[in-house]
Amino acid sequence: MEQFIRPRLKDLSQGARIAYVRQLRMMTQDELAGKLGFTDDRRRRHITRYETNERVPKEDRLEQLAKILNVSVNAIKPYDYTNPNDLIYTNIWMEELIPEYKMDIGTLNNVWFDSVTYLKYYTKAWVVMNQKLNNKEISLIDYIEWKLNIDVFELEKNRSNEKRSNEEKGILII
Repeated sequence: MEQFIRPRLKDLSQGARIAYVRQLRMMTQDELAGKLGFTDDRRRRHITRYETNERVPKEDRLEQLAKILNVSVNAIKPYDYTNPNDLIYTNIWMEELIPEYKMDIGTLNNVWFDSVTYLKYYTKAWVVMNQKLNNKEISLIDYIEWKLNIDVFELEKNRSNEKRSNEEKGILII
């Protein structure tokens, strides 16, 4: 069985999220710096600056970090909340920061913006994965991996395909 130590998320900042994933991967700052190609004597300092929010990785470096850490770039990018994925990833990280946290969007029925639709797709998938975790159908590490790599647009695309398929069969899904 693979060893798993769940890191502690310090806050919701980009640096804290990068540190969390690095620790989840059981990687030192030196190892991550080496995989990013830093070779100077201060290579660990580059990672420390990212993790303490002194520096923000540029887009190409962020993509490189995501690839090395095996997560969606959405998990570690800066959030601007104009993208539904940013709202969803904030909720994902809230669950890591506050373990009993659960997103409840049931009261958002009369809100008219596209992001709510994506939040609803995600919440349904999140509930299913939570049930699988609670029923021991998946491990905690599998659950965290799912959260760090979720793409709400892919969920929505799958739902649209399922809805279209059901409509072809004469089943109405709202």
